[in-house]
Amino acid sequence: MTFPVFASGDTLNASDMNAVGLWLVNTTNFSAVSSQTVSSVFTSDYRNYVLVLNYTTVTTQHVSSIQFTVSGTATTTNYKARTARWYAASLGWELTDDELGTDEIPVCVVSATVPTWAGKQINVYAPQIAQPTALSSFGPGSFSTSNFYWEHINGVHNASTQFDGFKLTFNGNTTGTIKTFGVR
Repeated sequence: MTFPVFASGDTLNASDMNAVGLWLVNTTNFSAVSSQTVSSVFTSDYRNYVLVLNYTTVTTQHVSSIQFTVSGTATTTNYKARTARWYAASLGWELTDDELGTDEIPVCVVSATVPTWAGKQINVYAPQIAQPTALSSFGPGSFSTSNFYWEHINGVHNASTQFDGFKLTFNGNTTGTIKTFGVR
């Protein structure tokens, strides 16, 4: 199938619109914050979501994390996570369970020297359904101007909670963008 090309003024066909796989639900820009909550983005319109996280500036190297929210309030228990990072051939894999404890899920290691080298695609599975909510986070993590991580993180909130948003937590002042897409 060829993706349709739309131009200003076109009449859009329902069949073309129904073929769109991701739908931008929200864009949140954050500036010099230690956390950012994004509310009312998980709805019954979509079962699964993709979050795209990009960093612009970071004051302190850290591991960013996520918690799911209900009406803007973060849920702080029942998280499980497994992290796999590849740093260099000489060092091999770093494998960690519950790296930040069970009150949040890590999503990205990011350095202050090259924060733009870090970015994540975070897949969130069925957050709007009252069942355990799973996620996977993958992409580059930054370490220094000559090195970066390859990261893959899987996590779950292991309770039957229906979420409508999420909270990202940073160590130090962080600037960047998080886009939320619904998956058709």
